[in-house]
Amino acid sequence: MANDTLAIIMAAGYGRRMGTIDVPKVMLPNREGRPFIADALTFLRYDKGIDFAVLSRREPSFGPLHDYLGSHPQREGFSVVYQERKPEGLHVLALMNEYARRGTFYDHASRYLNVIALPGDHKLTADQLNLDDLAAAHKINNSGLTMVFSRGWNSPKAHKDHLDLDKKGRIRRYWRESRDAKEPKIGEKVTGTGVWMLSTQLVGSRKKAAISALGFWGVPFLSGYSNAFPYFIEPGWDGVRDTPDTIGK
Repeated sequence: MANDTLAIIMAAGYGRRMGTIDVPKVMLPNREGRPFIADALTFLRYDKGIDFAVLSRREPSFGPLHDYLGSHPQREGFSVVYQERKPEGLHVLALMNEYARRGTFYDHASRYLNVIALPGDHKLTADQLNLDDLAAAHKINNSGLTMVFSRGWNSPKAHKDHLDLDKKGRIRRYWRESRDAKEPKIGEKVTGTGVWMLSTQLVGSRKKAAISALGFWGVPFLSGYSNAFPYFIEPGWDGVRDTPDTIGK
């Protein structure tokens, strides 16, 4: 197969944090009145070595999502795959757990050398992140895990993340402060985008999946034997998701 990377738009979660019940979060309207997933679908323009899939669920409440996907032009190398487990809080953990089930998602994703997890509920578009460049950096670094960041704390509503690298440029420490945090004493101010690129060897390891459940605290362990590297997009991505009081406004 010519393409060795699968980009997965994570769309299997509900919008319960937004105050809704049994509604796919990616179908809730953003402030422009478009569903969240519309931004994630802009990445379909990239076709050099990258295939795409939307990770959804086989439940009636996801019917509007499937109708929406069907009403938009689909490119070659695009498919819909289904998550069989309950939605997880951490999207990368959900991806790893679903892969470990050796079900239909595994049958699809295991044909690739790498996967890119793209949050379907972010205001991050192809104009802000070039997946071809990300895949090239991942390959050059021989990285098992590449995490995408924007430099700086770009919004007062965004999480305040810190990143500390070792002499080889690998992620040594990555942690999150409260929103009223002051300047970091060590490390660089960054905003995490929620985009992760991983080798399928990493995705398929139950031990590494368990480490990933630690979230930010698990990154140093991953970096130790997986070559975890950062990838930076241009500053300015605000990292803000809509909240229950702003949804659709």
